[in-house]
Amino acid sequence: MKNLKGLYICKTYWKNLRTGKMFPVLKYGKTSNIETRMYYYNKNATYKLLAFFPCDFIDIRERLVQEQYDEYRLTRSEHMIYENNFKSLYEDVRKASSYKITKSKNRNGAISHWITD
Repeated sequence: MKNLKGLYICKTYWKNLRTGKMFPVLKYGKTSNIETRMYYYNKNATYKLLAFFPCDFIDIRERLVQEQYDEYRLTRSEHMIYENNFKSLYEDVRKASSYKITKSKNRNGAISHWITD
């Protein structure tokens, strides 16, 4: 069975309620099953999968991307305006998915994660 868990980038359109015009929006995030995620998204709106990066430790990796894009996010979600952001978002999500993350436990039982390039 192929690995369906990882980080993704999708494109959709939102409507500007004031002008009535549609504008392109990027959505990024984590998923434990990309096929189910895309099925769910496309029931409510049209989302086009632009990139998918299989990886583990998806919570940690998603937080790395979110920290860089907090100022661009729309309505406090993982949506952001498409214009001039796709290339940088693609590179950041690709990098976050390729970091080596190791998990270790100390003698007190506390779990730590180490991130390296």
